Amino acid sequence: MFTALLTLSLFTAPLPAHLTISQSSPKTLTNTITKTSFCCDFTTPLSSRSTLLLKSVGRGRTIIDLTAGIGNDSFLLTTRYNRVISVERNLHLFSLLRDGVQRAKLDSRWTVHNKNSIEFLSSHSHHEVDTVYIDTMFVPRKKNRASAKAGMQLVRDVLEGGNGNNNDDSLVLFEAARKLGCKVVVKRGKADAAFAKPSYVIGAKNRVRFDVFQ
Repeated sequence: MFTALLTLSLFTAPLPAHLTISQSSPKTLTNTITKTSFCCDFTTPLSSRSTLLLKSVGRGRTIIDLTAGIGNDSFLLTTRYNRVISVERNLHLFSLLRDGVQRAKLDSRWTVHNKNSIEFLSSHSHHEVDTVYIDTMFVPRKKNRASAKAGMQLVRDVLEGGNGNNNDDSLVLFEAARKLGCKVVVKRGKADAAFAKPSYVIGAKNRVRFDVFQ
């Protein structure tokens, strides 16, 4: 489908020495030094902070979240789409996410894949997918380490251990998603430059905005 297929590697490197993931459900990521822990929990009510995201993606049949991370945004997308497909290339985060989806009994309409996002896109067409969503902000931001919640800090430790994504990867994902020919929504920080001129922007004056391409 793509004339020049760029690849993003799957990340299967071992966890940093101070982190462990339990094998029993609920699968829990734990810092053995601080004793803080985290698991994906999709059984609690959705928060009102989702307004801008939901407005940007609209409604439809199928949406692909190419940068699923720990699934918070994908969880919100299940309220607007009949089918949500989440792709997470980090094996450790994928394991936590899949366990959370299964425990919440959402796996009939929310599927999770540990795959290369671009290769995954190449197996789909715009006839099968209404929207592609990319969160470019799910990356380590060291300047915010002190204020990070304990659970999110654990996730950042996984990403900073050589298992994460970066802004260059997000641009590659965006370019591949645009070639699919469907609607593309990109989550960006207020000061971040757009990857291209969007059709419109949701939340332009907020700390986080959503660039929409149609």
